Amino acid sequence: MLVQELMLVSYGMQVFETMMLVLKSDGEAQAKVSERLSTLEEEIKNIFPEGIQVIDQKNVGLLDLVIVSTFGYYKAQEEYFGLKLIDPEKTPLLFSWLSALLELPVVKESLLPHEKVVGFLKLMREAALKSTSD
Repeated sequence: MLVQELMLVSYGMQVFETMMLVLKSDGEAQAKVSERLSTLEEEIKNIFPEGIQVIDQKNVGLLDLVIVSTFGYYKAQEEYFGLKLIDPEKTPLLFSWLSALLELPVVKESLLPHEKVVGFLKLMREAALKSTSD
């Protein structure tokens, strides 16, 4: 199981790396994010054919932490970039897994406020676009 979980971490990191490309561009990078999220969803299905187990604060593992740290701010990303990332129809397992994690009190307390994340994304995108034009 550990090898499979490491594969999921790898796919999650690929999505994250592609999201960094979205900071500098549109179109192709956004399509790549969607493609990588689909791949991640398929791997989740392969590793957890019975679905994601019930999550509570007592059984949060390393993979859960990677998922929430990679995708925990997806709503701010969706708002700022204007693209749908975590879709209950296209990525139902990832959506339900992430939704369960985001409901945990310890996670709610740890995440930055939505508005601050949107502001941070704006600053990051401005810096990324400036660096590509220099």
